[in-house]
Amino acid sequence: MKDHLEKVNGKVAEHERRLGEMLVEVAERRNSCPLVESVQKTLIDHILACPMKGRMDVVEDFVVAAKASENTSKTWSDHLWPIALWFVGVLLAVIAILVLAHAPIFQGLFKP
Repeated sequence: MKDHLEKVNGKVAEHERRLGEMLVEVAERRNSCPLVESVQKTLIDHILACPMKGRMDVVEDFVVAAKASENTSKTWSDHLWPIALWFVGVLLAVIAILVLAHAPIFQGLFKP
């Protein structure tokens, strides 16, 4: 079993080595091709001259600003919610104490 695993692991390692060499060779071929530079320049010029690019830049700026504003607002709201809930709890407690303290007055108001 051990011999089989060593044999398989050796084949996998050899395959990975050959695959890495092929990827390096493909990258070298791509960089040495004279058409790559021309195509990239043409593509970049096409993208920059596209009439939709200006519109998409505006949309992208809006989305980035909206996300930044949302993150800022969310941060502040996360900090303020505990304080606001504490105030609401205190207010409800004070109202409950006042109602209980003045219960006889309220009972007199509602008697026919």
